[in-house]
Amino acid sequence: MNDPESNVVRFLAVDCDHENWDMLPGSMPKPRWTPITRDSQRHHVIWELASPVIIGENARRKPLALLAAVQMALTYHLNGDVNFTNTLMKNPWHQEWSTIFYPDARPVDLHEFDDWLLPRGFYTKAANSNIKPSPHGYSRNVDLFDHVRHWSYQNWTGDWAEVYGIAHDFNGMFSVPLPSKEVDATAKSVCRFMEEDYTGTPKPVLRQRTRDTKVAAILDAEASIRASGQRPTNAMIAAITGIPRRTVTNILNTL
Repeated sequence: MNDPESNVVRFLAVDCDHENWDMLPGSMPKPRWTPITRDSQRHHVIWELASPVIIGENARRKPLALLAAVQMALTYHLNGDVNFTNTLMKNPWHQEWSTIFYPDARPVDLHEFDDWLLPRGFYTKAANSNIKPSPHGYSRNVDLFDHVRHWSYQNWTGDWAEVYGIAHDFNGMFSVPLPSKEVDATAKSVCRFMEEDYTGTPKPVLRQRTRDTKVAAILDAEASIRASGQRPTNAMIAAITGIPRRTVTNILNTL
């Protein structure tokens, strides 16, 4: 469902290697569907996101961190496979699966899972430490970014290759490493920040964005999304540019 060549996460799935497909807690937001292997009863529980999340070079930290936290929580509560990468999912319409479709399901906002999130510190945090990384799924993206940026705050010399090396070395410590493309995108994002915005503090100097710069950013994001084979939505453009979705809507309505 999620194109591995794209940096947009539209569906969030939990891979369950057990037969308890009917144990979904009643108060949990309803998934779109649950495809089940007939003989083993192994299954995927799949939610559609109301606001797709961008990963890779243009990822915003807070949405990605929330996506990782929700993925960890759902995997824990449903006893899912922590090594599942959320890219290859069972096709719900394939004749080999028995699929449950939830008629009252709808695209969900990640904040609807707030009551299900795990306590802070439930998983070992590896950023800026010598502890071997334990996170899985999108938590790898978050921990990789944190580790590389913290390292760069202390050691930045302007050498991009050095940052890329740190990123790939850290990625190699995961039990299931991220694809090289995602590691490169993270390293590139950190290098660009260090080169263009770093002022001796992790917080960049805030720059007033004029309407013209916002229009240019919106059009660039729209073109980038189309180039990845996706149909751009205002939520996706907002996620890439950091411009509020209402502002994106207002600007596009006037172009």
